[in-house]
Amino acid sequence: MLQCRIQIPIHLFQRIEAFLRENIKPGPGKSCRSIHRKNDRYMRSCMEAFGMMYVPMFKKHVSAELLFAEAEARGFHPSWETGCGLFSLVHKKKTVFIYYTKLHCNSQLGSQMCGDKHLARTFLARENFPNIPYCYSNQKAEINRFFDQHTPLIQKPLLGMKAQNVRLISHREEICFENLEDTFFEKYIEGTEYRVLIVQKAIAMQKKILKPTEKYPWRKHVTNIPRHEWLPELVSMAESLAQKLHMTCMAVDYIVNTANQVFVLELNSMPGLYSFHHPDTGEPVNIASELLTVILHTEEHGALSWRKLEPSSLLEL
Repeated sequence: MLQCRIQIPIHLFQRIEAFLRENIKPGPGKSCRSIHRKNDRYMRSCMEAFGMMYVPMFKKHVSAELLFAEAEARGFHPSWETGCGLFSLVHKKKTVFIYYTKLHCNSQLGSQMCGDKHLARTFLARENFPNIPYCYSNQKAEINRFFDQHTPLIQKPLLGMKAQNVRLISHREEICFENLEDTFFEKYIEGTEYRVLIVQKAIAMQKKILKPTEKYPWRKHVTNIPRHEWLPELVSMAESLAQKLHMTCMAVDYIVNTANQVFVLELNSMPGLYSFHHPDTGEPVNIASELLTVILHTEEHGALSWRKLEPSSLLEL
């Protein structure tokens, strides 16, 4: 059978997803995400029956899709510029380009320090935030000593994201010594994971429980926590980190162990928005609306608000 390939933007299905969320309740042991996956499979099978191939457009750029849909809902008439997440809109007669992973409202240095795990851990240690023991070295002997002191370990890419190529190391022979310049080691801490999302200030908090599957060993069950149940210590720490790193939008991940000790797990300069809009449990939070407002404000007024200074004051800077 001759097949034709068509691309369907994910944002066109968001209204359907909203309808499903309002009108279809998950059964026992099921989540809203399982409903979405089921309908996705149904659509795929229907299209393949007619000789068509279902290929969601920008599948790796769902956060950009959410921002695009929000811009569309506000009447900005956005348009995709490329197939990799860049779109444009017109705001107050000015063309604004939006590429979610790179935002004008975040500092370049802060984004780099969030993305590089060694830089992030170094910064956290220097600023006395609750840090996790770590090792970044090209010396096998040093890595082996670190393993002996802190087993079990997590081995991960230095610049990795979304838990890709993350490995739990329980025995020394499991350590991979290839490409050590791109590899980072941390002590594995068992506990409950939390995420605080910052958009100028803390606007959402999540709880994540590990629910591994064979295909996704680091799959987590995500709960949006109601504001009145937020953990103040985590919120305060996240807002302090964002201020020190000059980040308007970022997420801070924490792990709280069985002794109720808090550790900063990760800094994220481009946190995914989908799970806030579509959590496994809890009320959805429209992060795209808050973020688009900040993006447009930054485009109009600049990333920094400089107060007017006298020439003599400039010499003191």
